[in-house]
This record gives sequence, C-alpha cells and structure tokens, in this order.
Amino acid sequence: MPPQRGTPSTVLPVPWEDHRQLLRTFRTRITARVVALSAAAAVLLGLALVVLIVAVGGQRDAARTAFRSQQALSVANELEKSLISIEN
Repeated sequence: MPPQRGTPSTVLPVPWEDHRQLLRTFRTRITARVVALSAAAAVLLGLALVVLIVAVGGQRDAARTAFRSQQALSVANELEKSLISIEN
C-alpha cells in the first residue's frame, strides 16, 4: 500500500532545534573550509608573487652584468685597435 499524502514514509521526524543545530554545524563546516581554502590560495599567490619579484631582480642584475661586460669588451677592443695602430 503506497503512503498517503501528507505522511512521511521513510523520513524520521527531527525536532526543530536539532534541525537548526545540524544546519548551523553544516554551515560552520562549509564556512571553515571556504576560509581555509581561500587562505591557502592567498598564501600560494603571495609565494608566487615573491618568486616572480625575486626572479625579475635576478634578471635585472644579470642584464647589468652583461651590459658592463659588453662595455669592457668594447673598451678593450678600442684599446687593442689603438695599440695596433701605434705599433704600425
């Protein structure tokens, strides 16, 4: 015989206070998880930003060193040309 309308067939009655407590606990757990995941994502993004800043600083230092080396080679080449012209 099918259950009649208005009567729950398999749902156990839950007192209203227990239901509210269950919802509050469920909301608290979801909120805690969302906050924890958001904090983890923020930390990861912060670390990525720090790594990028350090990498850009390293590239800038390498570019300065390369430019100084190029200048030194250019000056050495000019000195060599001057020395060759003086010897001739």
